[in-house]
Amino acid sequence: MKHAAVIAFFAILTCSCSTLRTTVVPTPTTDSTRVELRTEIVERIDTVYITLPKQTAERIADDTLSVLETDFAMSIAIMTDGQLHHSVATKEQPIAVAVTHTTQRTDSVAVREVEVPIPYEVEKRVNELTWWQRTQIYGFRVLIALLIVVVVVRYRKQLLSFVVKIIS
Repeated sequence: MKHAAVIAFFAILTCSCSTLRTTVVPTPTTDSTRVELRTEIVERIDTVYITLPKQTAERIADDTLSVLETDFAMSIAIMTDGQLHHSVATKEQPIAVAVTHTTQRTDSVAVREVEVPIPYEVEKRVNELTWWQRTQIYGFRVLIALLIVVVVVRYRKQLLSFVVKIIS
């Protein structure tokens, strides 16, 4: 029985099926990678608040013309008769000033280009098996059936007792 099992095993190996035709799939052989540098100049307008320091100035003159000035203001007073009293003061308050802020930003981007293969059709040959391939397919079915028969005949007592245990 041991020799029969070895013969059946080799018979199953020799009666297997194979593909009808193999197809070679083309693959791309080249790809390229390049680095792009992008330089972008960003101009942004910001508002800055500047607080002026408080300054005062006074002048009393016997003249008809008086000129009075500070770092941030200038005043002229004219009087024709008598005395001229003249004063100037700056307010301590924030003043909005527009400031242009320019920055330069550089980005590097890696770009990879890969060739994509063109799709192609593979011929389908459905019912064009050779006589040897048809014999292998039919022979495999016969060998499996014979193997099942040999196993059932060889182990019929054990199988029968197993079935009786399951039923009862």
